[in-house]
Amino acid sequence: MSTTNDTPEPADAVTETDAPAPPASSPSHRRRRVLIGVGITLALALVAGAIMAVNTVQAQQLEQAQAAADSALAAAEAADLSDAVTEADELASTISDVLNALVDEDGEPVLELDLERLEKVRSALVDEHYTRTDAREATFAAVRELDRVLRVIIADGRAALAGVALAGEAEKESLQQAVQNLSAAPYGVSSSYADRDQLIEALLAAATVARDAHDKAAVVAGAPPVGGGTTAGGTTSGENTSGGNTAGGDTSGGGNTSGGGGTTAPPPPPPPPPHPRAALCTSLGFNNNLACLNNEPTYVRTNSAHVPLSSCVDPGAYGSHTPGFGGTSTPSYTFPWSYRIDYASSGLGTVKFFVCG
Repeated sequence: MSTTNDTPEPADAVTETDAPAPPASSPSHRRRRVLIGVGITLALALVAGAIMAVNTVQAQQLEQAQAAADSALAAAEAADLSDAVTEADELASTISDVLNALVDEDGEPVLELDLERLEKVRSALVDEHYTRTDAREATFAAVRELDRVLRVIIADGRAALAGVALAGEAEKESLQQAVQNLSAAPYGVSSSYADRDQLIEALLAAATVARDAHDKAAVVAGAPPVGGGTTAGGTTSGENTSGGNTAGGDTSGGGNTSGGGGTTAPPPPPPPPPHPRAALCTSLGFNNNLACLNNEPTYVRTNSAHVPLSSCVDPGAYGSHTPGFGGTSTPSYTFPWSYRIDYASSGLGTVKFFVCG
């Protein structure tokens, strides 16, 4: 008798223990995976290396560009400093010539001037300067002091012209021309003052000649005529007519002691002529404005963007300003700029501005 355990299993039945095992990895497969991993690693390393190389090259290029920029800036600053020092030295030489023109053989000032201040700014010009700003500040201070001295000299020349009414026309014309030459000379920048000492010497010499001529004419006008008839107590006025026996006697009018009886005083000198620029200033609308009468120059206040006109590349006209006699023009340009002062025949200055390329 058969049981369940005796039932034969189907022929195609496969037991779990009889399932085929997965094929084992072959050595060639393992090598291929290793090679792929190594290739990926190498590729990543190459990419990273390339990125690092690019970054290194860029960093080097930036460093080189920065070094070139620093070098160019240093060269430009050195050139600016050199130009500023040269300008200061030239102005110092000009002021030395002016100082020599304003002292006599004993070294004493020929006018009432405080020359110590001018000597002080001249010494500051030749001191060692380490920056362009230092040199320029010394130059601007020297220009301001030199302008002050020149205004005093011009004012003295005008006073001399007004006080030599008895001088000859030639002497007065020579003095007036000398004053005009010094007044109309350019102002404002250090290069404007070249040969200013020669104009000063010409004015001082013309003033001396005119004053001497005036003094001689005054002596002649107040002297008694030859023979002494009417002025100081001679025969006619002193003894017989006015001062002789009747009024003066021997004491006051007889010509022995005082010699003045009945004397007619010489006429007073004529009043000084009007200021030579009075009519001109009135016609210009300035009337008796002292700045116009003294023909004071025009000034310009510069800033850090200012460039000397001699160093201005391709200057282009950029407007003008006429601040009036003794006036100051204060532009606020932030781009490189320069200027020139043009003076009219009246001495009125117009500032012409330029933009530098």
